[in-house]
Amino acid sequence: MGVLALRQEVLGEKHPDTIRSMAALVSTYHAQGRFDKSGKIATEALALRRDVLGDKHPDTIESMADIALTYDQQGRYDEAEKIKAEVLALRRDVLGEKHPNTLQAMHNLAVSWNNLQRCPEALAMMQECFQLQCEALGETHPFTCGSLHYLDSWGLGREKGSRMSRMFGRMAYRVKPRFYSNR
Repeated sequence: MGVLALRQEVLGEKHPDTIRSMAALVSTYHAQGRFDKSGKIATEALALRRDVLGDKHPDTIESMADIALTYDQQGRYDEAEKIKAEVLALRRDVLGEKHPNTLQAMHNLAVSWNNLQRCPEALAMMQECFQLQCEALGETHPFTCGSLHYLDSWGLGREKGSRMSRMFGRMAYRVKPRFYSNR
């Protein structure tokens, strides 16, 4: 009997530890690329979290983000984008503009918009995200480096003398190898 089944039997389906185990299983399936299985469990976890914790609880919002990731991996980009926009709005409301989870939601939505060919919106969102990450997390934080990487790969911020150009030049040698070695 697995941990999830045991928790469901002993604690009940709606116990927070049972739901947390479901979310952990979703993460495991994501890491294994088993998005067919992760989608079903993520949907169940979201329904339970909404019922038990409410729509604005951070764990409920995280379950929404898990579903968006699953949809991305399944090629359901329009559905993923809608959920990512909702995740961002909720995280701004609940956690604030400069919380790391809010900033990651901004980053994720910008990438989705770029993938959906909504490039001007993606650029504006990623630039705003990058600026907020620099202020809140610092220039060498992995989230900040990730946003800088996307801006650079989109061909942005290369104007001579721009803040991003100077940062990218400074960080390219000392930060990027460390950042990418963890991927």
